Amino acid sequence: MKRAFFSRILRPLALLLCAALMLALFSGCAVSGVSGRELAAAALGPAAISVTVGSAPAVPSQLVTMPTPLLNTNQQIQLLESCRGLWAVAGADAAGWSYAYTDLNRNGRLEVLTACTQGTSSYTSVKCYEVSPTFNGITECASTLSSSEGWPEIAVPSLPCYYDSRTGVCYYVCEDLTKLSAMQYSYAMRVFWLFDGVLQVNTLATRSVTYGQNGQHSSVCRDWAGNSISENDYAFYADRYYASLTKSNYALSWQSGGSSPIIPVNPTPIPTPIPTPRPTPIPTPAGTVGAKVVITKNPTSESLAIGGTTWFIAHANNAVSVTWQAVSPSGQIYTAAEALSLHPGLSLGGVNSDTLTLKNIPLSLNGWGFQARFDGVGNAAISTAAYIYVGDYVTSYQNVLNAYRLAYQVGGHTAQYARQNGLSEVIAHSPHVGYAFKDLNKDGTPELFIGGIDADAFGKLIVYDCYTLVNGVPVRLAVSSDNDRFYLRTDSLLLNGGSDGKGIEHYFLFRFVNDRLNSVEGYMTYKVGSAVDGHYYQQGAYSREPREGDKKVSQTVMDTKVHGYESAVFGLLMTQLA
Repeated sequence: MKRAFFSRILRPLALLLCAALMLALFSGCAVSGVSGRELAAAALGPAAISVTVGSAPAVPSQLVTMPTPLLNTNQQIQLLESCRGLWAVAGADAAGWSYAYTDLNRNGRLEVLTACTQGTSSYTSVKCYEVSPTFNGITECASTLSSSEGWPEIAVPSLPCYYDSRTGVCYYVCEDLTKLSAMQYSYAMRVFWLFDGVLQVNTLATRSVTYGQNGQHSSVCRDWAGNSISENDYAFYADRYYASLTKSNYALSWQSGGSSPIIPVNPTPIPTPIPTPRPTPIPTPAGTVGAKVVITKNPTSESLAIGGTTWFIAHANNAVSVTWQAVSPSGQIYTAAEALSLHPGLSLGGVNSDTLTLKNIPLSLNGWGFQARFDGVGNAAISTAAYIYVGDYVTSYQNVLNAYRLAYQVGGHTAQYARQNGLSEVIAHSPHVGYAFKDLNKDGTPELFIGGIDADAFGKLIVYDCYTLVNGVPVRLAVSSDNDRFYLRTDSLLLNGGSDGKGIEHYFLFRFVNDRLNSVEGYMTYKVGSAVDGHYYQQGAYSREPREGDKKVSQTVMDTKVHGYESAVFGLLMTQLA
């Protein structure tokens, strides 16, 4: 739905321009005869393209024959550049995007990857356009991730690549980092590959890290099937999973949007060469400007209590140093040393690293922010500021917390007591109940989440109840029942899934905007009598019956997409109430 005007009006004009430029560019080029060469590809079933943790990334086996490229690398880049109007990020999303030329599937036809991080690095979108088989245009590649699912961070200088010489498929591994709260971080090791015009993504392993006030941490690591693994197993999981394949380092020459194109490095994975003596480097002349520093991850704002601890993380390409700066509520910039003198008791660590640690946060820091300055050769870039909001949020939500505390102390946490007192009946599935805060829309006011501690298999990860503050008063956003449940995702969306008990299921994503949850998209099953009429994809509000414009899909497609929704679900670290 983004950039609808561009898609409806400008895209056809860009296609005409692209065709005209190609006619002018290549009408006089002599092209030698085509000689076939055998490359590998694969036919993958639905289970292989699911992004959920629990579906093993498949290793393809089918071989096909591909033609020799009709255009060389430079000519293909000219073709991609002539069609820039199709793939360049425009409009409100244009800030901070970058692109790179690749040949991910080694079929001799280049692609252009675009990566754009929106908001405060909480959502990254990736698009891919490939030179067409006839070398006279480009085609947008589909993705197994839905429009609401963020990509891992791929705008990095290089990625580990695992090449299957038998099938010709290249698997690229990257890691996604999500800050869940001031004390909790989630990592996901992802693998993606390009096959038959589709970017496919799977999760190899996950790692959840919780930090204590003293800086120590505990972690929970799991493989793609949900089995517990050690931190060391997680670190080397891709190497073991693809042990039979050839590993190399795949370089990506990312450029900021709007910069001049450069020739990509040889995309064929090359074994690490034997080191040779290096000549003495020539000093960089004064005034030389190196590669442009590009911010790839901005820090995210945080709400926490007085005396709390948090971490801010930022990344950039082509930087040689980083320095964190403090930003006052009025916008004045201070050094880290100045910030320490202005806020007695505050402790800062890592002021010259990608990760800034803040401890013993005082009330005086409320409304202040921190930003990272990355310096390169002759140029620099500054991240957006992440702000700190300090307050006593337990008091603000005290009435809700007291109600759930009484449910355990007086009502025996039964479903009947919960229904009679306007609470979530899911408390019956957990011997203990707790609470946590997370700022869903980064407005400085955290939302309250109620959840179970040591819950049974059914009650795990369910958001029992969720509230926000409107004019200082708690307002309910969502409440779960046994048949209608809410889950929190790492992208701050809420997943709502349930059934009416008669085979009618629904799975919908909700985004918190303007003090309420707004449905984004989802899938539902519709029945007529006792027979299933079909499965439907819906955008916007959920409807129990199919509407005009709803897309009918297969059971397999619905299951695959729902698994993708579920793969981003996580549990907040709860403080016990009762």
